[in-house]
Amino acid sequence: MLSLIYLACLVPAFALTDIDIKCMANNEEHLSNDRLLGTWYIMYTFSFMGGVIPTTACTNITITKPTAEDLQLFKDEYLAPGLPYSFEDNPVLSTKGQENGMLIGNNRAKFYVLKPNDGFLNPFGYEVQAYQFLTEKFVMHTPCPLRGNRRMLLSNDRHATVEEMERVIKNTRELNILERNRFCA
Repeated sequence: MLSLIYLACLVPAFALTDIDIKCMANNEEHLSNDRLLGTWYIMYTFSFMGGVIPTTACTNITITKPTAEDLQLFKDEYLAPGLPYSFEDNPVLSTKGQENGMLIGNNRAKFYVLKPNDGFLNPFGYEVQAYQFLTEKFVMHTPCPLRGNRRMLLSNDRHATVEEMERVIKNTRELNILERNRFCA
């Protein structure tokens, strides 16, 4: 009996949290990862505690199609029964500084799967994130585990004007209620 309990502790269980399920339900609209291809810049972060001085630091996220070797690397590490995502579901690579992963899914809610050996941030190696196009130039990015308490305004234009960004922020209720920190100033 003890050996069965010990064995059960060694077998990973993959289950979505209630937060993930709610975020996925709220973001069921179709969004092909092909629309996200390219370089996106984090122009603003939004949270309940913000308000720091604007900075010229400008983090970019590059999204590309994976090679067959890239895809195989992820499959070799994360292909286990019971996973809530499929590597056949429109995968793209996402690179942000030293953080690398794969976005999977055809809806606004996507699974972000960490690159193998980068999983120290999350024991399951993935999290649910939501992407919503606000205009062709701006995307609102929401890490679902943070329950909407942190969001980012991404732009595919490194030199988007303050007026353009203010207009988008003003028209997006989810961003209006949070404090903001500006990047790429």
